Amino acid sequence: GPLVALVRDGTELQKQHAVMALAGLATFDAHNRQAIASAGGIGPLVALVRDGTRLQKQHAAGALASLAQSDAHNRQAIASAGGIGPLAALVRDGTELQKQAAVVALTCLDNKQAIATAGGITPLVALVRDGTELQKQNAAETLGLLALFDAHSRQAIASAGGIRSLVALVRDGTELQKQAAAGALAFLAFGDAHNRQAIASAGGIGPLMALVRDGTELQKQAAFMA
Repeated sequence: GPLVALVRDGTELQKQHAVMALAGLATFDAHNRQAIASAGGIGPLVALVRDGTRLQKQHAAGALASLAQSDAHNRQAIASAGGIGPLAALVRDGTELQKQAAVVALTCLDNKQAIATAGGITPLVALVRDGTELQKQNAAETLGLLALFDAHSRQAIASAGGIRSLVALVRDGTELQKQAAAGALAFLAFGDAHNRQAIASAGGIGPLMALVRDGTELQKQAAFMA
């Protein structure tokens, strides 16, 4: 479509306006998301995440996050277009809004091992520790998914200091942060005696037991698994 053509070939200002329009269209309508993908929009959006201006990167990452939600074909297309590396770089080095959009996109993607290979784990751990409230929640959720699907990621999360940061979130976070962090710790502990010991050494048993006793049903379930 014309908007995709502008994202690919327009002036800097045209690209900015077009990517903002695509991000808005993708947010609210599944048919729009399908149309953007069918028009070849994913490749140009990945290129903007990698090489665009500050605003272009932010809105392109937001558009990719929307495209990835509830659409396995789009998630595969984002990975095939080389989107994981630029999104991981944005989580590491972007502005607060860029980081937020990028971490949501990474959370949606299926290829968790590629996120780890692209260097995504260390910046995700940093967001759990130092991000905004929403970044902390989304980063903890993404680390949990990485830990669930990939043993190497479990080891990398532990090596990056993720266990201590997740324990702190279980202890002091919001309700949704606690749930996400407890789930991540459960997956890190599964089948890994070293990680279980690290959770205990980081002071995790007390906060997890508190969730089992006093948390919401989902928090209790996640904490009990850990």
